[in-house]
Amino acid sequence: MIAPPAGPVSPAAALLQCVVYVSTAIQPMGTPQLEDLLVEARRLNRENRISGVLLYGDGSFMQYFEGEAAPMAETYVRIRNSRRHSGLIELLNMPVAARQFGSWHMGLSRPTRSDLLALSTADWAVEQAQADARRASAPGLALLREFWSRQAYVF
Repeated sequence: MIAPPAGPVSPAAALLQCVVYVSTAIQPMGTPQLEDLLVEARRLNRENRISGVLLYGDGSFMQYFEGEAAPMAETYVRIRNSRRHSGLIELLNMPVAARQFGSWHMGLSRPTRSDLLALSTADWAVEQAQADARRASAPGLALLREFWSRQAYVF
């Protein structure tokens, strides 16, 4: 298990944004390629105060990332333009009141096929008014947090 970065990511005074997407790897990725991707992502995310988690299994990616609006927009453009994947489908893109994965500049896990399918097909929609009023989250986000809490070993 690779521990999260030392100390949590500082809370932002600005509004936070989160994005969840799924995509397909252009080529299957083994451990060396995933480690390279993780090193690069953590460096860029640390510089931009972005946190989140990346799941990879059977050639499919699923990523949740969060941060201040401007760096998030730049990061999302870079992700969408990446040549490592194609067929990006956005599941969620909305403001959030607090970070869900603030201790991770980028965590990586290799879920089972059934876990990845459950997460990628979960209901990610949430009414913004409901989320603000009750601090509720989309069922998909609750499922992702529960999945992440069960991970004994992550990259």
